[in-house]
Amino acid sequence: PDRDDARPMVREITWDRPFDREVLSGAPESAGHESTIEPTLRVRDAYLPVKELKSLFETVIDLDIRMIGVKEPFGLEGETFGLEGYGPLHGIRLEWWCEGPEEWRDLTAWAAEMREFVKSCTDFGELEADWEAARKGG
Repeated sequence: PDRDDARPMVREITWDRPFDREVLSGAPESAGHESTIEPTLRVRDAYLPVKELKSLFETVIDLDIRMIGVKEPFGLEGETFGLEGYGPLHGIRLEWWCEGPEEWRDLTAWAAEMREFVKSCTDFGELEADWEAARKGG
């Protein structure tokens, strides 16, 4: 955020995959045409405080991140995380599994801090309760 009047926002988009799978598994196919359904998506927005967000971005700018010769961790379960950014003449996209490569620990710790910051700024409530209300038309 460079402008004083900027209002940074975070958007959560969630797909209710189990619900759509259930709907599709019960949908009859007619005359050789495949059944289709629009994905059941939930979109929720929240504004972020500029001062704290700016501070987090200033922290990540100073990190040195090794890009070549990085030893990738191996595992069968866990979460995948990533960071993506673009400028007029450049772009970057990094993805990692669980805690990521040892060489990226400063970056992955920063990303975890950013996730916690965003989470603390949002009041989205319980997703499952929201899905139930949406399914009932509320």
